[in-house]
Amino acid sequence: MSSDAGMRLLIAEREPRMAAYLMKELRREGFSPDAASSDPEILARIKGFPYDAAVFDADSCPGVLCSVRMRGASFPILVVSYDAAPSSRAAFLDMGADDCLSKPFAMVELVARLRALLRRTPRLEGPVLRVGDLALDTVAQSVARGGTALSLGRQEFVLLEYLMRHAGVPLTRTMILEHAWDMNADILSNTVDAHICFLRAKVDRGASPDRHLIRTVRGYGYKIDAGSGA
Repeated sequence: MSSDAGMRLLIAEREPRMAAYLMKELRREGFSPDAASSDPEILARIKGFPYDAAVFDADSCPGVLCSVRMRGASFPILVVSYDAAPSSRAAFLDMGADDCLSKPFAMVELVARLRALLRRTPRLEGPVLRVGDLALDTVAQSVARGGTALSLGRQEFVLLEYLMRHAGVPLTRTMILEHAWDMNADILSNTVDAHICFLRAKVDRGASPDRHLIRTVRGYGYKIDAGSGA
């Protein structure tokens, strides 16, 4: 498995088909991508989530790069654009980009450039995510609570990993759907709720209400949190 498996990426792309393509291919490479399609959404994402790197489409999301850097985001950013002029590439770098890639591009090169950027930025966290007494090992692909192994399906594992990487942060159903499912799939409106229900039954089984980890945020979505109270 790639050492970059589970790295969190932000995809700033307004064109839905391109966003879906990038999400699908980057997941296949072992990354953990989120998509944002507007400047306010991009800025909200970087405020709430700790990303490892980002891919910005400078053609569909112009101007937001400076705002991202002004808000203190320090993760590496790869800019993609049809504008390959040296002056434009220099401008992107001056605005805060760490690398530039001209369109059309081959996915293999985009992935290689991302991995090169990530190698320059040491990852501080280990492969095991923890929330309270719940532990998820991203390398061994295993989950345990209180030392007891939990048997999760692939989709449940992806969903739980996403929640744990954003522990304490409320996530909307749309955000969860975009991350954990193929955006081109035919998905029912209650898919997220149903999978959260199945996951909660395994993660919180036998725990008293004050030790439940997966919480419903009424009118918004879900979060995982080790704090007291349901």
